[in-house]
Amino acid sequence: MFFIVDKPRFEKILRIVRPAPGVRASDHTGPFLRIEASDNRLSLSSRSVSAEFEATVFEPGVLFLRERLFARLLRGVKGENQLSIQVNAEGLLFSDVRMPLEPNLMLLYINPLKAPVRHPEEVHAERKSLREEVEQARVRLSEAEQTCEQANTDRLSAEKRLQTFDDQHPEPPPDALFGS
Repeated sequence: MFFIVDKPRFEKILRIVRPAPGVRASDHTGPFLRIEASDNRLSLSSRSVSAEFEATVFEPGVLFLRERLFARLLRGVKGENQLSIQVNAEGLLFSDVRMPLEPNLMLLYINPLKAPVRHPEEVHAERKSLREEVEQARVRLSEAEQTCEQANTDRLSAEKRLQTFDDQHPEPPPDALFGS
């Protein structure tokens, strides 16, 4: 993956797709930014927002990189109007910064058509969270069913006691109430 892009525009788009400032994360634990370079277009995507714009793309690819780490790297590049970003098996070459590819920080797909929409780690974490949510709902449902069964048992018992009471103490006819 290798592309050149207008730095001010790139920074503006990055501010749009990054999460709100209140989101706390470190360079190593925050959400991933998806950068896709293909057909002289660059696409930046976070979990909820994506943007696409023109760039000079020499080699296509998709790079997942921790959002906070990438923003910090970008802030470190001063006095350049154009950014050159290259990623290969050896790592990320970003202006004059070189970083090795580390699975917990970056993930490169050379073929954009085979790249997932979201980083596999985030998909796994969300799937796990959703499964836990489903299990908690099942537990609550089971508890509610037990409560409903108990309420139904209580209702049947009360109806039976009422019937026994009514059998033992029949209601007087309406006209007997007023001594007619």
